[in-house]
Amino acid sequence: MKQEIRIGGNEKNQRLDKFLRKLFKNVELNLIFRDIRKGNIRVNGKKQKINYKIQENDILRIFGYYYKLGNDSQGIDTEEYVEYNKPKICYEDSNILVVVKDIDTLVHSDGNRDTKDLSKDVRMYLSKKKDINLNNNLIFNPSPVNRLDRNTYGLVIFGKNNLATRELCELIKARIISKYYRVLVEGKIKDGIYTAYIKKDSKLNKSIVYKYKIPESKEIQMEVRVIDTNGVVSLLEINLITGRSHQIRSHLQFLNNPIVGDIKYGNKGLKNYFFNKYGVQNQLLFAYKLSFNGIDENMSINYLNSKVIVAPLPSQFKRIIKQEFKITI
Repeated sequence: MKQEIRIGGNEKNQRLDKFLRKLFKNVELNLIFRDIRKGNIRVNGKKQKINYKIQENDILRIFGYYYKLGNDSQGIDTEEYVEYNKPKICYEDSNILVVVKDIDTLVHSDGNRDTKDLSKDVRMYLSKKKDINLNNNLIFNPSPVNRLDRNTYGLVIFGKNNLATRELCELIKARIISKYYRVLVEGKIKDGIYTAYIKKDSKLNKSIVYKYKIPESKEIQMEVRVIDTNGVVSLLEINLITGRSHQIRSHLQFLNNPIVGDIKYGNKGLKNYFFNKYGVQNQLLFAYKLSFNGIDENMSINYLNSKVIVAPLPSQFKRIIKQEFKITI
């Protein structure tokens, strides 16, 4: 069995073996290595090395009955998914898309068709817009480069092509994209950078914070700036320096400043007060701002240097701040 695959813009500049491993997930890597060496896999009619970087418009000729492209790879059934939620867009260009994730929405699907799925909504939006033909992409899927908890509202960044997604992931890892949160917490806290160690308890599905490093724990850091306080609660801006699961929520609990409305890490009594007074049902934590600084000039997205993207805060949160602190944000 012979098949031909033309390399598109979203597949270029990848190692031949790594590309094939992503495309044919059910084929063992040593089998792919063997077929490249023997010439059962050729590029533009020629044998190539395993580490050859594939280029746009390269033609791969593949011999072997076990190389089968799945029918459910990256495409989505637009007929089945007509009732999608159009994403709330804060910024978009040819490389990236920044959208607002609502409360009670997952960044990625949990397999339940009834659950709100931001990634699927974004893929549908781009498909309907004809920016991307998802069914023609071999291994690329528009995907988020940062995550938020299900009940955290805020900004999520998606790459619209393979190169931009890789570069965004590098920037996140290097902490070149700064992520800012607005949050309402119990009590008072001082401005400053707070460092601790975190470990995930899978059984409890909770992150536990420690003052000192313990086995399997990871260092966490956040910078806190107090915007206002009335003694009972404080409005903070947090610059998230590291990004771990439930980091802000568990770290603030550890500091005795739990987030108002947080069911898992918060103060039940304070949550009930804000539920009765304002109807608060989720943690008052909002990923409201992104700042891009220090992007390498050789990157395709270097034009984003000095770019700041801000999401509008929910009206409920604005009303709480106005009544509790007599200020407008």
